[in-house]
Amino acid sequence: MTTTIDRDAMRPLYVFLWLKIKTSSYILKNTSSSALSFNSLLMGFTFYIPLESTKVKVYIKRISYRYLDTMKKSTLAILQGLKSVGINFIVSFPCVLLEEVIRAIDSERTFKHVRVTREEEGVGISAGAYLGGKKPAILMQNSGLGNSINAFASLINFYRIPLLLLISHRGVLGEEVAAQIPMGLATPKLLQVLGIPFFEPFSAEEISKTIKKAQAVAESNQKPFAILLTKPVLAK
Repeated sequence: MTTTIDRDAMRPLYVFLWLKIKTSSYILKNTSSSALSFNSLLMGFTFYIPLESTKVKVYIKRISYRYLDTMKKSTLAILQGLKSVGINFIVSFPCVLLEEVIRAIDSERTFKHVRVTREEEGVGISAGAYLGGKKPAILMQNSGLGNSINAFASLINFYRIPLLLLISHRGVLGEEVAAQIPMGLATPKLLQVLGIPFFEPFSAEEISKTIKKAQAVAESNQKPFAILLTKPVLAK
């Protein structure tokens, strides 16, 4: 079900959202024939938007990033790439570098999005989704690769599941947190030991094409494939 509102009237709301979007998740829900309730799940408040004007369509169930016109090129490229290869089930683990990507995925009705608190749990859920007929991908930080080595070796690799991994690569050139560096240096070696091939795009423009190539190889070889995404690439 959809309704419409005046885009000009929404401009103050856009500014408000831009200030709050990094710390809250939002859902629009239908409360009456004359107003929408805009509920912040994390901030815990509700306010109402009158619906007298009718110019711009928005979904009642959720507000999408595309109406804010603020997504980075890298986020748009990731969404485009995932859609182009038919990914329809995504598991994500929180990461500051993937924050915008995760929220954008959450706003897309194309994907079934499952958030997890442990990376190996996400690997298991992804495997189950694949066996159930879905085409999964998982988003995690490279530290999570270390936490889920056994799940990849004894589950994903053993049962030949073509799982697409989008991994934020912390601990490389420009890293501000020293504790991230050891895992950053070890990540490519761990992937090699696990027999998981990987690409590392060097610009936002390369991401979509990289996803297409990675998924094609994963499905052809019936093996997982990783894409390492660095902070400079995700920042664009």
